[in-house]
Amino acid sequence: MSTDNFNNAKKPVAKRTTVVFMIDFLYGLIGGTEKQVYHLINNLPDYKYDIHLFCLRNTPWIQENKGSLNCSTKVYDIVKIKNPINIALFSSIWFQLLNIKPKIVMTFFPLSNILGVFLASLANAPFIISTRRDYGLWLSRMDFCLVKIANRYVDAIISNSVAVKELTSKKEGYDINKIKVIYNGINVNEFCRKNMDSKKLRTTLGIPPHAKIVGIVAGLKPMKRHATFIKAAHSIIEQRDDVHFVIVGDGPMKTQLDQLTSSLALRQHVHFLGFQKNVFPFLAIFDVGINCSANEGLSNAIMEYMAYEVPCIVARAGGNTELVDNSVNGYTFELDNVQELTECILSLLDDEKTKEDFALRSKKKIMKELTLNKMITAYDSYFEEILKTL
Repeated sequence: MSTDNFNNAKKPVAKRTTVVFMIDFLYGLIGGTEKQVYHLINNLPDYKYDIHLFCLRNTPWIQENKGSLNCSTKVYDIVKIKNPINIALFSSIWFQLLNIKPKIVMTFFPLSNILGVFLASLANAPFIISTRRDYGLWLSRMDFCLVKIANRYVDAIISNSVAVKELTSKKEGYDINKIKVIYNGINVNEFCRKNMDSKKLRTTLGIPPHAKIVGIVAGLKPMKRHATFIKAAHSIIEQRDDVHFVIVGDGPMKTQLDQLTSSLALRQHVHFLGFQKNVFPFLAIFDVGINCSANEGLSNAIMEYMAYEVPCIVARAGGNTELVDNSVNGYTFELDNVQELTECILSLLDDEKTKEDFALRSKKKIMKELTLNKMITAYDSYFEEILKTL
């Protein structure tokens, strides 16, 4: 069954199961977690589940799109936890949970994984699921303390990779047998190279027709390690000048990375493209896709490279190696190792046979293991298992 009609096949059920998804915010379909929540809401069978979305922070995107989501949506505006006005908001969330009586409450992002869990427990929700989707390197010590306390009321945790499952158990002391891995899924029908005017895009970017392009799609944050990418670019340009490097993404590191690029005299070869709502045209011009991140659960960017048949080189961090098997469907390198990344890029750039093999094997892996249908089916099956125990 295709993802487009997954939610439309009607089957008689005695009563739909009420499920609450609680998330800190939805700024749009730009982050991996936000995309997965959106897909769950719109693709879980609505003949089986009555889904309610609780969004703890107001955003322009949720205001514009809440009416089109396949669920009931409640939007709150919790900005600072210590603000006294939040007591009324907390009470409102609690009363909503008491009113709709969900069988399952599932939380995403730190605030929901703490506050949401506590409120769901106070509302006597029968089954509470918390989620972990990366290494949580940006969480404060206080956050971890609160998460550990909240975990006492959590019936299960869902992670999106084995690496995150193991780290969660180790760092939070949570029973590893109660952590379930469900991989992210993507809609492979979206990834088509047809009608992509690559020549025009190259011209717009000022990249010569026959130049090689090495690209990275990631927010400009410290954990994404763009400096490793730029330093590798410098090493490569010292050896050959027919390679251009494209960075798709925006964020707080922009100024610092821009300065690094200038200091290495890479202005003519490194292109900062900022945030792009649609990354597919840029993937179409990549000869190689890179991920340098230190903080990945299961990278949507890597999965998109793979689905778009872009050969990958990724850091050995988080769930990256669950997507890319070294020398099988891509190359992996030691985190922050500029020399190893440089060698991998140079090895792959002109090796058309290896690039083609990596691309085809990656697409095959996506089609077999990481489709949106497979993810939705996994959640549906898991929810059914839970309901049998209640």
